Amino acid sequence: MKKGDFLVVFGILVTALTITWFGQNTLVASTANDVVVQVDGKQVGRYSIKDNEGKTIEINNKYGHNAFVIENGKVHMSHSDCRDQLCMHMPAISKSNETIVCLPNRLVLTVLAPPQAPGNDVDVVLH
Repeated sequence: MKKGDFLVVFGILVTALTITWFGQNTLVASTANDVVVQVDGKQVGRYSIKDNEGKTIEINNKYGHNAFVIENGKVHMSHSDCRDQLCMHMPAISKSNETIVCLPNRLVLTVLAPPQAPGNDVDVVLH
């Protein structure tokens, strides 16, 4: 390969990485502000990440006890009485469609964008 070939490949890689970084860090992150709590597939709560700053929310059900904290625009699991504790080791979530799952307690936390007015819907989101 010649020197010009390396420059073209390098330019394509830089462009692809820039588009990927920009798409993940600005388009998705700017729309998320609610966390939805589901137990056994049924929604049991929806909390605003912006309005509940520093709040600990506890979820008790027949499968177990969980608590999660909303702070610094992120949500993380702070307590779980499940045996494996995997949900507590998951990183904090803040972007749309990120989730934390506690499988033994059948709990799913999902960050979602707020409901939009009709006509303002996104046609497609590419990842």
